[in-house]
Formats: sequence, C-alpha cells, structure tokens
Amino acid sequence: MLLSFALIVLGLAALAQGGDSLIDGATGLARRVGVSPLVIGLTVVAFGTSAPELAVSVLAALNGAPALAVGNVLGSNPFNLLVAVGLPAAIYGLTAPKLTLRRDVPVGALATALVWGLASTGDGLGRLEGALLVLGLVIWVMFLLRGDRSGSAAEEELPDQLSESWGAVVMILLTANLAIGLPQSSGAPGPLNHGLTMGAATLCVLNARRAGAGQRLDAQLLAVGLGLALLILGSKALVSGASTIALGLGISEAVVGLTVVAVGTSAPELTAGLLSARRGQAELAFGNAVGSNIFNLLGVLGLAAVLHPIPFESRFFTVDLPLNLGVALLPLVFLATGGRLSRPVGGLMVLAWAGWTAWLVAEELGGA
Repeated sequence: MLLSFALIVLGLAALAQGGDSLIDGATGLARRVGVSPLVIGLTVVAFGTSAPELAVSVLAALNGAPALAVGNVLGSNPFNLLVAVGLPAAIYGLTAPKLTLRRDVPVGALATALVWGLASTGDGLGRLEGALLVLGLVIWVMFLLRGDRSGSAAEEELPDQLSESWGAVVMILLTANLAIGLPQSSGAPGPLNHGLTMGAATLCVLNARRAGAGQRLDAQLLAVGLGLALLILGSKALVSGASTIALGLGISEAVVGLTVVAVGTSAPELTAGLLSARRGQAELAFGNAVGSNIFNLLGVLGLAAVLHPIPFESRFFTVDLPLNLGVALLPLVFLATGGRLSRPVGGLMVLAWAGWTAWLVAEELGGA
C-alpha cells in the first residue's frame, strides 16, 4: 500500500514537469510552422495527452478487461471538460474560442453519439465499427489542418529544418516507445523501473527546455517529445498506484475505469490545461480538452476495437453514454456568454464532476 502511494506522488511530480515541457515545445512549434495554438491544442497536445488513455484502453482490451477499456474513456471525457477546463476556469477564468464552440464541440457530441449508435448494434464495438471510428478521426484531423494552414513560407522552411533534426526525432520515438512499453523484465521491480525511468526522462526534459531558450527546432521537438513521454510515465505510475488501492477496496473494474483510471489517464489534460491557462493560452487549454475527447472516442476506442472487439456492459448504455453526451453538449451553453467561463461557473463544473464521482462510488459500495 505504501508503495502505491509512492507511485502516486512520483506520477504527479512527473505530470507537472512533463506538462510544462509539452506547453513550451508545442507553442514554439505553433509559431514556427504557422499553425494556430488552437489547432496545436486540438491535435498535437490533445493526442499526446491522450496517449495514456490509448495505452491503457488498448492493453485492457487485449488483456480481456473490456469494462476497464470503455470505462477509461467514458470516465476521462467528462473529467476533461468538467475538471480539466473547469478547474483552470475556476482559478484564472477562461474564454473559450468561439470557433471551437461552433465547430469542434459539435464534433465531440457527434462522436459520442456515433460510439453509442455503433455499440448499440451489437452490444459493443467490433473491428468494423472500430475502423469506422478511426476513419472518422483521420477525416477530422485532415479537415482541421487544411483549414488552418497560414502561409507557404513556414511550410517551405520546415522540411529542410526537420531533415537537420533527425537525431531529435529518433530520440523522441525511442523515448515514447520506452514510456508506452515500460519494460518489467530487467529484474528490477515495476515501481523501481517507473522511478528510474521518470528520473532520467526528467533530466532530459530539463536539458531540452534549457536548450530550447534559443528557439531551435530540434530543442522544441525534444521538449514536446520528452514532455509527452514524461506525461505518459507519470500517468502509468499514478494509475498503477491508485488502481491497486481502489481494487483493494473491492470496487468493480468498470467503476475503477470510470473513476480512478480515468482521473489518472486524464491528469495530463488537467496539467496541460492549468499550465496553458496560467500562461494566457486559453485556446490551447480548451482545445486540448475538446480534442482529447474526440481522440478518446474515435481513436482510442476505435483502435482498441480494431485490435480486439470490445463488448459494452449495460450500465454504459443506461448511465455513462447519456452522461457523456450531455457533458459533450454542455460547452454550447457558453456561446450565450461569448465563450466566457467565469470562476464561479468553473467551480460549479468541478463540483458537478465530484458529485457524479461520489455517486458512482457510493452506488458501487452500496451494491457490494
């Protein structure tokens, strides 16, 4: 139990440092290639911070734990909008980009309805349904990028600069591979592997951020890649420790996925949202949450289903999917306020999530 608490502390520390590095690198890349911070938030940062959800849900599906795979996504998405957006709004106040409210929020609601509809046809998602979800994600990303390119100068510069930075790209891929497939066969205990790897990654992040002061492309790529790796490592440690504690209390796999695992895998979104809001990057904070939710529904569930069909428990249809659809539509209300999320509204969003989570746990323990 003590080891589990230590993993939680290590995970939170890694998330804080990784989120800082990710925001540094992502905003630098946005300026360099002429892509708006909003689209960077909707794509690079959103997909990167959803890497823990992807790893957890895919592994859960392959290991015969479909309730954990689905619960992870259906728990992460309300957390992203109610807490990863609500908490920064409660602290700093936020103004959600009107473009995101009009264009991307409806896509998130449509993705929720699509998952609900496809899963209802056969009590879950098969490989064909998963492929359709992934195809939807590809179409959405292509639409975003085609509509946001601003100028050909930056587009012409990038290939030459990238060709000079192949070493940085290789380093990012190696680090991401290490983070996602953290080896347990070296003879060292799992928690020790977590700690050693996160320590090494933290040192790399600090060096990359220091080198990034000169706005070099390779340093910005390293800052993004290593930041994402540290976020993944931190989430793995956090989920490992928290899940051990929760399962020890006799809570079901579905509820663990909806609560403990969902919070752990969504911690990168919360970290990135808080740091973005603190730095005045409201577009990045809001875009990250909306983009992560779309990626979770279309990419995470889609890829997991392609690799292994995922059955849905009845509670997902009667409770969690309706809740997800309602939360996905909630940001449309902010169109009436010009996109402004005041501190009291942010606080109410966080309280709404806390109330839902408390009800889930109380129902589970009461049923037991």
